[in-house]
Amino acid sequence: MAWLGALVLGGALSAGPWEGWRGTGDGVVPGKALPLQWKDGSGRAWRYPLPRPASGSPVVWGDRVILAQPDAFSAAVLCLSRQDGRLLWRRDVSQIGGVATRSPVAQLTRPSRCGATPVTDGRRVVVLLGSVIWCLDLEGNELWQREVENRDPSNGMPASPVLVDGLCLVALEEPPRVEALDAASGETRWSVPLDRAPRSLAVTRDGILVAASSPGWLGVRVRDGGTAWTLDRNPEGSPVEFTLGPGWLVASGAGRPAMGFSLKGDGLPVRRWASSSVGPVSIPGVFRGNHLFLLTENGDAVCLDGEKGRILGRRSLRAEGEVSGNWSAPLLSGGRLYLANGSGVVTVLAAVPALDVLAVNRVGEPFSSTLAGSDGDLFLRTESALWCLREGARSED
Repeated sequence: MAWLGALVLGGALSAGPWEGWRGTGDGVVPGKALPLQWKDGSGRAWRYPLPRPASGSPVVWGDRVILAQPDAFSAAVLCLSRQDGRLLWRRDVSQIGGVATRSPVAQLTRPSRCGATPVTDGRRVVVLLGSVIWCLDLEGNELWQREVENRDPSNGMPASPVLVDGLCLVALEEPPRVEALDAASGETRWSVPLDRAPRSLAVTRDGILVAASSPGWLGVRVRDGGTAWTLDRNPEGSPVEFTLGPGWLVASGAGRPAMGFSLKGDGLPVRRWASSSVGPVSIPGVFRGNHLFLLTENGDAVCLDGEKGRILGRRSLRAEGEVSGNWSAPLLSGGRLYLANGSGVVTVLAAVPALDVLAVNRVGEPFSSTLAGSDGDLFLRTESALWCLREGARSED
């Protein structure tokens, strides 16, 4: 399969890109390790103010950091300099189709809250903005745009688009479905109806899109939209999120046990274990070798044996006076786990069963998006700004 990180820009691979939500979908940060701690301005490279909160994360390619930003009645795409946080360009939805033509999709009847993270392959960036799918190049020039039957879900966190094998996969509402668009033209190649739109899109290394659909799961071949397999019986209920590891699929959800399945090609997943003692987990985890790391809604970091489902370690990250909910899916960088809660506290743990606390960092701003990382830079979107944290940097802000 042609994955995001394998594509090139100008004939050379960009060092350590962060292509979409959770990078390539596994939460593993490429390149140099992220900074361990930051305080009193140390480690803070820059801070770019944002006028309104959003839960979508930035993407990174080369010197460009790109994110979607909601406005009062519309939305925009911003591109910042990775080095110093300067605004390189901004494109408002009102500019879709060009100022002269003013395409009707420029008028958003339902303004997007920009809960979806953009996705890029170094040639293009695709952004889902409510009922608009917008594709730009990395200079901000429009390549194509689509108006679709869609709305932001009530929780404000739609699934982020995925680029794979020349297709852009998007999860849409009204009616709930997954569509595959031609990445070059935006034309629909296939569409699969679902009982409800997934909160995230999980694609295996063998090109199978895994989607939860009542009463079970569906495996869809990315290349043609055909059904590879179905799991019709799921007594514990349909999971909310999927975590992918080498040869493994782990399903989890609020009020449901975590379940581990072995994968082989496009064959039917085989259930190997289930654990009801992990706790409610509604965000994907991350694998390091055979160790699986999950973050519960109660603020517990949990390490499991990924092959047997046995709990190897647990550590509570809850603190008095802090928002107990955790929105950020964990990142893995340099043998360390990065986990953020709603109060803007980023805890760094050793990615081992003991889950030793290595650092506790406080940004001091509320937080509701997923962390992003690339080649030594950690990006944290709070409700009022985008931060870039970098080892050795010094900011007086």
